[in-house]
Amino acid sequence: MIGRRDRALLALGFAGAFLRSELCTLQVAAAEISAGPVFRAVALGGRVSDDALMDDSASRIVKRYARRVGLDVAAYNGHSLRSGFLTSAAESGASVFKMTEVSRHRSLDTLRGYVRRVDLFKEHVGAAFL
Repeated sequence: MIGRRDRALLALGFAGAFLRSELCTLQVAAAEISAGPVFRAVALGGRVSDDALMDDSASRIVKRYARRVGLDVAAYNGHSLRSGFLTSAAESGASVFKMTEVSRHRSLDTLRGYVRRVDLFKEHVGAAFL
């Protein structure tokens, strides 16, 4: 159950550009849950709690899987899913309006803070001068 929960949290968090607090407050979806939070604490024996994950749990899950694939854990946190989605969208040339539609940002300045590695001068209007 832990692995299933974690895979769902990572995939949904990335695909929906969710904040960690948004992920941890989603309601009903899998694991034969009929009511309450989607992402819950799971004991080592597989017993699923009735309580929602705390938002810092999303950070720990991101770091756990970053470590497993050999990434620098210090560079990842609960916002990495949102930032990763927005960075990937920007790198693939997605419209900023489509990006805000998914991420639910009201401010483009705030959205810009989530985009990490994009080539700032790609298709820059002053490219001929650079």
